[in-house]
Amino acid sequence: MRISRVAESYWHLNDNIQDSQKSLFKTVLVNGMNHGAFLSGNKPQYLADHDLPAEGDGFVTKVADVINSFVSGANDFENDSTELALRPLVQAMELEGYY
Repeated sequence: MRISRVAESYWHLNDNIQDSQKSLFKTVLVNGMNHGAFLSGNKPQYLADHDLPAEGDGFVTKVADVINSFVSGANDFENDSTELALRPLVQAMELEGYY
């Protein structure tokens, strides 16, 4: 997914939302993950040829931890890296009049 699309989602769920709904929905950036990191077995050839390389492993477990935290209502996953990475993109979109 394009990082700009993730930033847009983050904006909708953090800035462009009613106060009563803040923190009900999350956008979480899993650093270093690519599309293929969530697959098992052989990647489709197009994905193998065009996906950026993943920076590490264990991404399925990381995503499962975030989902488990959200579904259980704990919402105790670390989200500071998402804010740090996406806030500058959101600010740039706002400056250019994106929304």
